[in-house]
Amino acid sequence: MLNQWCLYWPPGMPDGYGGASFSAPQVVKCRWEDKQRMFRTATGEIELSRSFVYLDQEVDENGWMAQAYELTSSNSNWQLLTAEEDVQSVADSFTNSDGSGISPQTYKWAFPIRAVSRSVNVNATMFYRKVWV
Repeated sequence: MLNQWCLYWPPGMPDGYGGASFSAPQVVKCRWEDKQRMFRTATGEIELSRSFVYLDQEVDENGWMAQAYELTSSNSNWQLLTAEEDVQSVADSFTNSDGSGISPQTYKWAFPIRAVSRSVNVNATMFYRKVWV
């Protein structure tokens, strides 16, 4: 089921100027669906998501997620990266030399996590997270 890779930035720490400083992004297994779905926020409001992501690990609602894209050799089209090592190279490009991360807000494919739920599959053999971005 989880046959893709994506980037996850844990929630950033306040930087004292109204923004946040982020740690380096993590490469995580996922199943990313670009489908709008209705969901309920922590405050009970019903909203419409941009995408829906399945994960097998914990993530925080204040984090960010992204699919990894790169420009094609002709620099005219964006291509989705599917190999773990290619996604890791994108993650590395968002990591400073001191190990801190570059804000996901600078990446056009990154979106804030708006809601998370935890479930188990039908056979009770796998726990997974549903994430709305």
